[in-house]
Amino acid sequence: AAQRGSPEGMLGVGVAYVNGWDVEADEERANRWIRRAAEAGHPFAQLMLAVRARDGTGFEAPDLGLSFRWFERAARQGNSTARYMLGYLYLTGEGVEADSAAAFAWASLAEEAGREDSFSVLPRVRAAMGAKERRRGLELMAAVRAPDAEAQKWRIHAIPQPGS
Repeated sequence: AAQRGSPEGMLGVGVAYVNGWDVEADEERANRWIRRAAEAGHPFAQLMLAVRARDGTGFEAPDLGLSFRWFERAARQGNSTARYMLGYLYLTGEGVEADSAAAFAWASLAEEAGREDSFSVLPRVRAAMGAKERRRGLELMAAVRAPDAEAQKWRIHAIPQPGS
């Protein structure tokens, strides 16, 4: 399945290399297969690659920028763990410029999806933001939730991009 381009199959091969299931464990090969699945749009593979890049597992060193980008891709597909992590990263400025409005938006979206650990981020974010940031955070949340094409255009411009 992996050779035919199935994202599930590619992720499965990557996980086999992580755990040494029927192959010798190999973190770099694991990352190559997990990346293929992530690039094919698999949200869990995107999350997994983000965590591995953040920790440096199978990489020469931790790569916080790469980690942020994969968390963001998974979050935009609705992965609640990635949404929580974006809230945390925007709060702390890890791999991205700190932004209390974006931290509020992503942590709130994670909380809506049932991520209880978001409760640890939200009080810190709320304490750090004023009314203007809160309004912007609510606008960002609305942009992420919006299903129509016009809103998608807004989403691209409303949510801070790394390096902007």
